[in-house]
Amino acid sequence: YEVQRGNHFEIVIDLQNLRPTFDSTYAEAIRLCCTSVQIPDISIQAQPLRHGNEVVNVAGSPSWGNSSISVYDTIGRDMASLLQEWFWRVFNPETHTMGLVTSYKATASLYLYSPDASTFRKWVCYGIFPTNLNFGTYSADSGGQPVSISMQLAVDRTELVRHGGTAVGF
Repeated sequence: YEVQRGNHFEIVIDLQNLRPTFDSTYAEAIRLCCTSVQIPDISIQAQPLRHGNEVVNVAGSPSWGNSSISVYDTIGRDMASLLQEWFWRVFNPETHTMGLVTSYKATASLYLYSPDASTFRKWVCYGIFPTNLNFGTYSADSGGQPVSISMQLAVDRTELVRHGGTAVGF
């Protein structure tokens, strides 16, 4: 068996459908600068039911955990401003207003490739939007390490799609 490697991935966040639209290079910048991404977990809450003197469990509603991404903060393409612009579409601290879902909720595709890129696994994450933005830590003792920005993302649901486009679980 060939083992899957965790560093052969890329994330594509579709920001083109948001209104007002983003500059077309935003999604490309995130894809190229992404250093880590978390696949949201899925869980099903057990729903207890009374059955005589006992309690039995049945499956309740599914829920998906949050995701997170980390990107390099680049100088040529200002990643801090880019991510802040998306975050401010959820809540704008200058106007103290919340944004409309159509202005901040997006879909993301996470691709995990084989070492020779001949096959891939794809997760589609629906209804993602930023819930936390962390611009990193600066230190004179960092030895020139790159600065990373991390962002927590709320996720409505995910879907694993096999190579060839057949859906798994739906």
